[in-house]
Amino acid sequence: MSSEVTEMRKSRVAKSETHKRIIDIAARRFRERGLEGVSIAKLMEDAGLTIGGFYRHFDSKEALIVETVDRAFHDVDVWKTSCKDISEFIAIYLSANHRDHPGKGCAMGTLAVDISRMNGPPQTFFTRKIQGNLAYFEQCLLDESADERKATATTLLSCLVGAIAISRAVAADSELSDKILTDSKHGIAALLKRKVDALDRQVSATTTK
Repeated sequence: MSSEVTEMRKSRVAKSETHKRIIDIAARRFRERGLEGVSIAKLMEDAGLTIGGFYRHFDSKEALIVETVDRAFHDVDVWKTSCKDISEFIAIYLSANHRDHPGKGCAMGTLAVDISRMNGPPQTFFTRKIQGNLAYFEQCLLDESADERKATATTLLSCLVGAIAISRAVAADSELSDKILTDSKHGIAALLKRKVDALDRQVSATTTK
């Protein structure tokens, strides 16, 4: 193998590693400060690069956001695969640790408002990610019909994202912030229990006929 080919491969590997580093940093910074709270210049500085190198990796900030949203959703995807059931997922999601570390948390609660102000690829991509999370909840639920599962999944996702976002917004009052998380967990647990109890009654009624 010629030295020229070797150098080209090293260059591609180096560029790929740099690209990943930019995305990882952007995924944290955007979740911490919002899409408008981080300049490209600052982002590249945090990555140890100059702003001139940005366009060697991305055509635009919009392109960066699309890749960043994908990376930012990775954390919640890990929770979904590692949790033994939906109750464990809810407990992790509505925890003080998740609230206090948005840079490592769910993109839904940190980027939804910013994405709502955008059009085009970022919003389209974000929408697909939300649809994927709704599908996950639907699979975990025990409602009798598909329509009921969809409705419960939508309610559940909205409660989770709303609770974590509001708990962060009122962080100046730590007692209220904690209460929002605790009450939301109890409310969701009660909702799911009613669903299970209703299903049990339906099964019981069917078997006794």
